[in-house]
Amino acid sequence: MIIEPYYQIFKDKLKEVKFKDMKTLVSTVAKFEQEIYPDFDKNKLLCPIVLDADGVRIRSGAHRYEYFKNKYESTRCYVSTTSSEAKFLQYLNAFCWRNHPVKRIDYLMGALSRKGRN
Repeated sequence: MIIEPYYQIFKDKLKEVKFKDMKTLVSTVAKFEQEIYPDFDKNKLLCPIVLDADGVRIRSGAHRYEYFKNKYESTRCYVSTTSSEAKFLQYLNAFCWRNHPVKRIDYLMGALSRKGRN
């Protein structure tokens, strides 16, 4: 069973990846788990996990990975091609998470285009 991220801004960068095939180098922090896991219970997966170009190593989303890995078989992840792109996708996810609940994709696209004009 797949869990779909709510925000899928760059669909061409998304790839379905099995949780068992992902690897994380960062351990989760218990305090963060206590604060963020209730959000996962409520909102499910808001933002895609960001992976390196190999489609395996997690660049952003270790907590999402830990929470959902035993509940679902796979998810759609952003697979970056460069470290700069991975950083951009991490910032995009942070923007989406901070501004949730956003009900319309046009809000996000407008915000991204306004940022480019500044």
